[in-house]
Amino acid sequence: MGKEIDIGRQVSGISNKIRHRFDAMFAGRGITGTQASILHFINMEGKKRDVFPRDIEAEFYIRRSSVTSVLDGLEERGFIRRENVAADGRLKKLVLTDKARKMSKQVASLISKIDSTMLNGISKEDIISLDRLLTRIGDNLS
Repeated sequence: MGKEIDIGRQVSGISNKIRHRFDAMFAGRGITGTQASILHFINMEGKKRDVFPRDIEAEFYIRRSSVTSVLDGLEERGFIRRENVAADGRLKKLVLTDKARKMSKQVASLISKIDSTMLNGISKEDIISLDRLLTRIGDNLS
């Protein structure tokens, strides 16, 4: 190859573009794009099981202190509650409030819109390949 490919820079740049787009789309709703993504995760996973801060850490690859900060903001704005778990008093499950549930369809719709925009003009086969490659890159970094 005549030209070096800087995959890390490209992925970082795309990540920043996605974050900026998310933030812009959710700005008028009183939450950041990251908070919206976390609310969406809690909503979807919460239908199947209890969701805890450690699940947010694992799903979004963010540190415990960052998770705490994001969850504090969501709690202050009335989007989530932290509830004790009977089996272990140290654990706090994350529960959406009515305010967050009312907004969940909008959040899901906007996330879907962003996904569609990102994948516009890309074939199904290329999307499958992209998913496989990104998974492998993530695994290589684990």
